[in-house]
Amino acid sequence: MLINQPTLDTAISGGVATIPLVRGDVIGSVAIAVDNGNANTTIYTVPENSYFEGYIVMHNGSSNVYLTVNGITMPMFNNTTYGNRAIPVNFYAGDVIGCSSASYWNFMGLLRKA
Repeated sequence: MLINQPTLDTAISGGVATIPLVRGDVIGSVAIAVDNGNANTTIYTVPENSYFEGYIVMHNGSSNVYLTVNGITMPMFNNTTYGNRAIPVNFYAGDVIGCSSASYWNFMGLLRKA
């Protein structure tokens, strides 16, 4: 679920364009809960002219997560002894993030202007 839709060219305040956005300005936020039914599913695609800076949060009770980025599987092995873990990630325009196994995790962070 995309929480705030991106506005890629100008900052808006009270419906009035104020200043041009520059690289790194926050243009939106993303928070997605991935549950057991999301095997072999695309979770999020980073919009053009932007990049994603955030976290993948592993649930304490979840099994290992097999994240896919642009079709390449990246195993993320969970250790339930240490509780929930937030793994920092950066993704760029056009990157497609998915899940290749049934598991529980969260995908959250900020969308920034490229």
